[in-house]
Amino acid sequence: MLRYFPLIIVLVITAACAHQPQTVNQLIIQNRSAQIAYEIKLKIPESGQIVSCSSILKNSECSLGFPERALQGRLAELSWQQNGVYYSKTLQAKNISAISDQAMQAIVVILPEGELQAGLE
Repeated sequence: MLRYFPLIIVLVITAACAHQPQTVNQLIIQNRSAQIAYEIKLKIPESGQIVSCSSILKNSECSLGFPERALQGRLAELSWQQNGVYYSKTLQAKNISAISDQAMQAIVVILPEGELQAGLE
């Protein structure tokens, strides 16, 4: 399962720099809601690959570092359960110019009421 995390992050966000693509070396899924998130699954529909965390406590995270990878543009779906409600959201790929010459972290944040936020830091 851990060997698929690098593929997930490569698929989640798009880099569109002509000279040198932005790279990442860590995926972090944070829970910033008031409830524990259960059965968190990040799926790449195109390939069927799935990574998961059994639960993420409120104000906590699930993360994995991996060798530096260039970003590519494929969509991913994040699904999870909170307080008896199942959520499923598509992570939208956006064009990201190289914003750093250092590898960055891809962060997906679970917010209250089933909202998501994603970006690079």
